[in-house]
Amino acid sequence: MEIEDMQALISEFGQSLELSDLALDETGYCTLAFNEEWLLNLQYDESLQRLSLFSHLCVVVPECRLQVYARLLSANLFWQETDGATLGMDEDTGMAVLALRHDAHGLNLPALEALLETFIANVEYWTGEIQRLQQPDAGAAGDQVVTGGMGVSLLRV
Repeated sequence: MEIEDMQALISEFGQSLELSDLALDETGYCTLAFNEEWLLNLQYDESLQRLSLFSHLCVVVPECRLQVYARLLSANLFWQETDGATLGMDEDTGMAVLALRHDAHGLNLPALEALLETFIANVEYWTGEIQRLQQPDAGAAGDQVVTGGMGVSLLRV
């Protein structure tokens, strides 16, 4: 997809949200703010024909890093709890990050809307999950068995 086509798609998406001036900058980047709570960053790489999405979720406090990191690693395994996205850490800010790279071939407005809807749902879920893990009583509930993607049972400690 040419940069002009991606630019038109982003503009069309913006119009559907009544954001008539939504556009990629000269580097193929734009940011959307949601409820002044978090940002959705989009970056288009024309040479790779990929649209990257990423959001900083929340700060992971040092005393909770081991528990949070274990949970993020478990969720990342085969992308079973992230719908293809990857959870990571920005060590400079201490924030957890959710990122996704998507092939732009054939991307249209309905596909972009579905992609963003899924990504936003994951941002909201993982922000809440990380915050929950950092609550003083997060480990008090004991072991829980949860079902991951693809019907895999996991033991949450």
